[in-house]
Amino acid sequence: MRHFILWALLIQPSLSLAGHPIHPWIRVCMTSGGIYELANDGKKEVALCKLGDAILSASSLVIYKSQFEIPTAIESYLNTSNPDPNFTCASKGARDGSLHNKLHTYNVCTFIDDSFILQDSLQQGPSSESNQSLNRALDLYAGEN
Repeated sequence: MRHFILWALLIQPSLSLAGHPIHPWIRVCMTSGGIYELANDGKKEVALCKLGDAILSASSLVIYKSQFEIPTAIESYLNTSNPDPNFTCASKGARDGSLHNKLHTYNVCTFIDDSFILQDSLQQGPSSESNQSLNRALDLYAGEN
């Protein structure tokens, strides 16, 4: 059943622009309040979702929202309780990476499952004001008033 749900999210887009289907990564990013962008990691083009000041791999958000599994970047983020002044990507089990497009360069932590998150977002964790849009996208406020 979980595989069907993931397939439905990835293959069956429900939004369209001018009659053209929107890719599920774009749809999930936009409906989560984010801005979808493409960037290059030096080897390939990757999709990211900008959620306020935070950045997360678009594929990670889709996988998380499908409740199929928790990508390592999100799991590491959720396990960050306080800003860490001695933070490095390696301290979180990730490698340093840079994403580039025509407008920006983003320093990210990339995990073994290819999920990535902006270094500043991971260092600050869910308690940071700058990550509140990411927290909303991850439904961390569900049930709160």
